[in-house]
Order: sequence, then structure tokens, then C-alpha cells
Amino acid sequence: MTLLSILAFTLLSISIPFAHAASLSVSPVSLDLSANLRTATVQVENRGGAKVSFQARVMNWAQVDGKDVLTSTQSVVVSPPVASIDPGVAYTFRILHKGRPSSGEETYRLLIDELPNVNVKRPATSVSMLVQQSIPIFFSSPDAAAELIWNIVKVDEGYEVSAMNTGNRHAKISNLKLDSYLVKRGLAGYVLPGNRRTWFVENEFAELRMGESVSITAKSSDYGISTSVIVSNK
Repeated sequence: MTLLSILAFTLLSISIPFAHAASLSVSPVSLDLSANLRTATVQVENRGGAKVSFQARVMNWAQVDGKDVLTSTQSVVVSPPVASIDPGVAYTFRILHKGRPSSGEETYRLLIDELPNVNVKRPATSVSMLVQQSIPIFFSSPDAAAELIWNIVKVDEGYEVSAMNTGNRHAKISNLKLDSYLVKRGLAGYVLPGNRRTWFVENEFAELRMGESVSITAKSSDYGISTSVIVSNK
């Protein structure tokens, strides 16, 4: 047997694991609601070929040092908390706000976790991939608004572009650009009230000089962003 034949036989003898994942469709992908609205719905459709079970829960959503922090809450609940969906079927979850309307904005995340199906036998070499969907939920008063303060700071090997939200409503940033350089296509992230979010830009992608005025453009939740910022030292 030649060396090539031995290698081919060895490769064919290796068991390659198969991945199994549900095909899910969630609508809407976010809920931006009035503070006076007490209920809302989210629909999950099973586009796969097997029955799927889910657990749904609502978590309080905050940001600390630019990172998302989720904690348990009883102010907003989801019903039912557990459900099973047959192939090709859509299921509706109901979101219920149990508290009183507040000024400004309340921020939550709806987590929909696929549960393992213990009744399905899979090959020992298979890998089961469980899916989690995370849906932003906002309850905002009519007068709530985001107020962003932008900064560009020179750091080692690049620049930090940051947005501080001094308002009382979230800002959803997308298609963020410095002059003609695209920092982030599509969703760049959320900036919750009273929080800061930072994006790093390497030197090789943007040559900015200290004291230079740089144009920042992006799209926010309700409006376009267009401002000029002076590059500064950290």
C-alpha cells in the first residue's frame, strides 16, 4: 500500500461530528415600547424539521464600563415561560410589564433558550448546538431622548472612538464612520442612558493627527448622526 493510500484510508476512518441546530425565526427583533404600554408579543417560528422546546425569560439590562450586564427581574415577565414548537409552526410569547410607568426609559432583554431534547438519540460523534435569542426591550416615556457626546482619543496602536449618552433614552448606533473610514458596518452597538461605548480603530486603518477635526457620521435609533470631534490625548 502506498503512502498516499494509507493517508486516504486514515482520513476516511476518522469520525467527523455532525452539528444539529434549530432553524428559528424571531419577530420582531427588538421591542421599542411606550412606558404606558403594559403588554407586547414576540413570535417565534420553528423552520426546522424537528420539534423544539424553549425557555423564555426577561432580564434587566444595564451597562457597566461599556459591557452589557443582565440581572433577574420581576418587573417584566414572559408568558408562557416554557413552550414546545412543532416544525413549521409559529408560537407567540406575551410580554407583561407588572410595574408602574416611569419617566425616562427602562431597558430589558428577552432571552429565548432552546432546551435539549432528551428523547432524541444522536450518534456519539454528533454535536448538539443549542440556540439562544436575545431581544432588546425598551419602555420609554414620550419625552425621553438620547444625547450623545463623542470623543476621539489617541492610544497605543490606534484610536478610541467613544460615545457618552447623557440623555434618558438608549441610542442604537449603526454604520459608524470616521471621515470616509467605516468603523463598523451595520449595528455598532447600543449606548444605554448614562453609559459610554467605545470602539477601537487601529493606526493602519485611520491616520489621524492630534488636534485634527474629524467628522463622525452614523445612524442612530431615530435620527442621523453628523458631528465633528477634535482628536486628543488620553
